[in-house]
Formats: sequence, C-alpha cells, structure tokens
Amino acid sequence: MEENLNPEGKSSQKAKERKHVDTADFLRFLETVTPSATCLACGHDRFNVFSDPDGEPISAHFTMPAIASSGAHKTAPACGVYCLKCGWMRFHLLPKVWEWVQDNTRCEKEEEEGAGPEEEHDAQ
Repeated sequence: MEENLNPEGKSSQKAKERKHVDTADFLRFLETVTPSATCLACGHDRFNVFSDPDGEPISAHFTMPAIASSGAHKTAPACGVYCLKCGWMRFHLLPKVWEWVQDNTRCEKEEEEGAGPEEEHDAQ
C-alpha cells in the first residue's frame, strides 16, 4: 500500500491538495537555484526535464518505508531532469520547488505593484 501519511498514519490534508508546478516555473527554479549545475556522472551541462507529451513536468513518486506500524509506505513527489549525454537523473522534491515558486511569484507581484509611477512629495 502506498499513501502520503502523517505521523499518526492518517492521510494528510496536504496529500489531498496536490501541488502543481508548470514547466516554466520548474525551469525558473532550476535556472535560479542551480544555475551552473553539471552532471555528476559525466560533467555535461545540458539537461532535459522529465515531461509529458504536452511538455508539463512529470512528478515521480519515490516510495520509502513508513515509520508507522501500519505497513504503509510514505511517498516523496519530485520533479526531475536527466543529462542529455549520459542519462544521469537528478530530482528535486516537488514541495520545495512549489514553495520556491510561491515565494518568488509573491515577490515578483510585490515588485510589480510597487513599481508604479513615483509620487512627487513637497518637502515642507
């Protein structure tokens, strides 16, 4: 059995709220957080995103034995890229990518809102 579980063994609310990261946001994350990444296997510097036929990133779900005694397994959703030369794979946890996207989208919106025409103030 595979489930996203909290420590009490109950399905978590977060597991029910599937986080989505689109390709543009995942690429922005990669370009900002890992700008000079190279393949750890061969040193190549070109990667491709695991994606579906529409170009949206596919999230992999890694299964780990659960600490809970229920016999269930915890899963860790992740987005990945692979080396175009040797195929070596690298994954980033989807909740961390989603969190980064949310934080950076919020910052960009705040900058846009604050970037309006400056008001002139009298120094009296």
